[in-house]
Amino acid sequence: MNEMVERVAKAISGSGVTSPASLRKARAAIAAMREPTDEMLSAFSSWAMPIGYTKEGWSAAIDEALR
Repeated sequence: MNEMVERVAKAISGSGVTSPASLRKARAAIAAMREPTDEMLSAFSSWAMPIGYTKEGWSAAIDEALR
């Protein structure tokens, strides 16, 4: 199981235990963040300067979290 999916599932369950339902909800929650808002990109880019980040880079990071 993916570590990030498990972390989010435990947070969703509120009990620190994962269930099939909490895992589905976790994957949906992470996937919903796949397309960043302009505010998210701005904050992320200013933090990562001078490298900078793009929507594609953000999406790739979310895709990796969902593996």
